[in-house]
This record gives sequence, C-alpha cells and structure tokens, in this order.
Amino acid sequence: MANLVVHFEIHASEPQRLIDFYAALFGWRFTRAGEMEYWLIETGEGAVGVDEPGRGINGGLTQREGPSPEPGAPVNG
Repeated sequence: MANLVVHFEIHASEPQRLIDFYAALFGWRFTRAGEMEYWLIETGEGAVGVDEPGRGINGGLTQREGPSPEPGAPVNG
C-alpha cells in the first residue's frame, strides 16, 4: 500500500480572503474550529477519513503567526 498525504495546512495573513478564494475556485468547504483562528477544510468526496479511506486530501487553514515569508523563502509555520 502506498503512503498517502492525509492533511495539509495553509497559513494565511487574511484567512477570510483565502476562504473565499478557495471556496469559489475549487468548491472547498470551511468549518471554523470553535473560537480558534482555525478552519477545517473539506476538499470533496473521496478524502481520506477514519472509516472510509479515499484518495482526496482534507486540511486546515490557520491565521499566520508572524510576518509572511520573503518571496522564494520557505514557509515557517
């Protein structure tokens, strides 16, 4: 069995701007996780889950802590 990516995370300076962008572009669904600045991302049918393994990937979006990385620099999450 191949190893699958099962989660990704996006760090955003303006979370709502990216939520609107990805929801419009890909139809992703975002659910806020309580009072935290964190949203769970559902990318669609077939995502890897607890009971039904699939080929999709779900993730999360969080408020960036600190400055954005310089162009070409790695992301420091």
